[in-house]
Amino acid sequence: VAGPAASGLTSSSSAAVGLLAAGAAVAGARSRTARRAVEVKKKGVRVVDGKEIPWNLFSPKAPYKGSTISKETITTQSRLVNWETTHVVMRHDKNLPYLEGQSIGVIAPGPDKKGEVPAKIRLYSIASSAPGDDETYETVSLVVKRVVEVEGKGWCEYSNVELPDKEFPEAMKVYRGVCSTHICDLKAGDEVLLTGPTGAEMLLPEDPTS
Repeated sequence: VAGPAASGLTSSSSAAVGLLAAGAAVAGARSRTARRAVEVKKKGVRVVDGKEIPWNLFSPKAPYKGSTISKETITTQSRLVNWETTHVVMRHDKNLPYLEGQSIGVIAPGPDKKGEVPAKIRLYSIASSAPGDDETYETVSLVVKRVVEVEGKGWCEYSNVELPDKEFPEAMKVYRGVCSTHICDLKAGDEVLLTGPTGAEMLLPEDPTS
């Protein structure tokens, strides 16, 4: 007698457990759907590997107006026309947080090669850690090479400066990168238009040993 009763009880229990598991699965799916909906609606954030990261807080149509703190040339002049590389520190007053491995956009006054004013956005990899070089979380740094192309001294497809060029008066074509020139010419106190941050491909892994 005990055998059949126990068997029936076991079958009933299994069915109940199955129903509970199915209900939990449905509830879990609904919960995940709700979380995804919340994530999609949240502006300025993107979820990467289950973690929220800052994402496009400022767009090209509505950039952040930062200011230049310092600009330092970190290379020595050589025979190369594009020898100059600068380290630029800009203030964002904690309004443009970012993570190591992300990029920010810079909008130069222009005109660019298509004559657009301001010039189209250019993306640059962020050189500073998330706290900034000064560890205040209020600054972002870039290391930018000034783009210069001169006919007869390497590749130069077309010219975008008034000739004769002051630095290369004999050249028939001289091209100067619009945004790199803007950044490399910045002085302390100058306004700079920033967008982003963006990029998830180069984020640092959570495991420091990986």
